[in-house]
Amino acid sequence: MIGDASWLVAILSRWLHLSFACLLVGGTFFMGFLVREGATEGDTPATGSIYLKARRGLKMVVHSSVLFLLLTGTYNATLNWAAYRRNIPLTHALFGTHLLFALIVFAILMVTFARKQPRPTERKWLKIAALLLFLTVLMASSLKYAREHPKAQMIESRP
Repeated sequence: MIGDASWLVAILSRWLHLSFACLLVGGTFFMGFLVREGATEGDTPATGSIYLKARRGLKMVVHSSVLFLLLTGTYNATLNWAAYRRNIPLTHALFGTHLLFALIVFAILMVTFARKQPRPTERKWLKIAALLLFLTVLMASSLKYAREHPKAQMIESRP
């Protein structure tokens, strides 16, 4: 096992996936819920510049996170595909929902950060994205449980 390094790549890929997911969830939650309301309206030059600097930083995190989440997510899914097939109805629903929510969030964040200046509705979209990210994490953890605890197979007795 030690001679074969595939386990190391699998662990590294999983770790990278979780790390970038944490960065994306935390950054989106921070900008959507914790940054002061006045910071987006630009009441003072100081609060406006703080928000714009934080926004620029989050934009870089979003772009790199989306790239690495797509790459590591694809790799992790191919590694676990056989385990997903053991419990098809449940894992299919959870995997599909997880992927759909992630792609919706990626689209929301890419469109939100496409402009240099924030739109008036940016915080609303960041809040929606943060809530969808929490649901995406819920689907992912449920999928991991379903993958590791496949349903008991019913044995049909033939007459």
